[in-house]
Amino acid sequence: MQLKEIQDLLKKTSARREEREFAAKIIQNSPEGCATLMKAILQGDREMQIKGCWVLEIVLLNDPTLLESHAKRFMNLIGNLTHGSAIRPVAKILAFWCEAAYSGKNTDYPPLDTNEPERMAKSCFSWMLEDHPVAVKVYSMEALFHLGKEMSWIHPELKAYLLKHYANQSPGFQARAKRLLKKL
Repeated sequence: MQLKEIQDLLKKTSARREEREFAAKIIQNSPEGCATLMKAILQGDREMQIKGCWVLEIVLLNDPTLLESHAKRFMNLIGNLTHGSAIRPVAKILAFWCEAAYSGKNTDYPPLDTNEPERMAKSCFSWMLEDHPVAVKVYSMEALFHLGKEMSWIHPELKAYLLKHYANQSPGFQARAKRLLKKL
């Protein structure tokens, strides 16, 4: 698929699940669809980034093997998003990828390259400190929990953050934080 085709597809896509799945299916059926989608996200305005990340979430969760050939593009993407509605699906992908990498539960995800965990951790901590929706923070803390299995500095930092912010956060944040604090 060409960039213009994906941009046009995303313009027609709404937040409705069936529309996002329809767009994801079209992109998955194109040999260069995933790469072009990430390019559209990086080059797009706020609306294009949000819609593109919604679709990317479905594409990569349906076929995590695509991360193998697109990991570099994906890592580029995580450092260039600023809107919570675009970050949420990307944080979800990171959480699933990190869980797979460090638990061995899902072997469809590729192993993490040497620089990726550090970049992921940096992005997740940044997202948790910034003013983002609770879902971004929850997926970020999940990813950090798994990354902390390999990087010893993460768990103490994550624990300190959770304890400091626990009382002032939403019930969803508190529930996930409570569960993670028991594991930390």
